[in-house]
Amino acid sequence: MALALTYLFVPGDRPDRFDKAAAAGADAVILDLEDAVAPEAKERAREAIGEWLTRHAEQLSRIYEAKIDRLNALKQSLLHRAFSGEPRYT
Repeated sequence: MALALTYLFVPGDRPDRFDKAAAAGADAVILDLEDAVAPEAKERAREAIGEWLTRHAEQLSRIYEAKIDRLNALKQSLLHRAFSGEPRYT
C-alpha cells in the first residue's frame, strides 16, 4: 500500500472547493474543521462536509473498499512472513 505523500487541506466552510480538491490528484484530501475555519463558521462547515460526504457516499465507499482490500493483502503478506520465517523487512 502506498503512503500518502501529498495532503490537500480544504476549509470545511468552503464547499465550493471540495470537488476541485477531490479532483486535484492529491493522495489525501482533508476537509478541515479546525484551524482553517473560524469558530462562528464551524457549524456551517460541519453541515457542508456532511452534505458533500452524503452526495459522494457511493464513490467514497468504492475508494474505502479498495483501500481495505489493499490493507487485507498487506496484512496477509505480513502474517505470512511472520509465520514462515521469511525476513520481516526487505
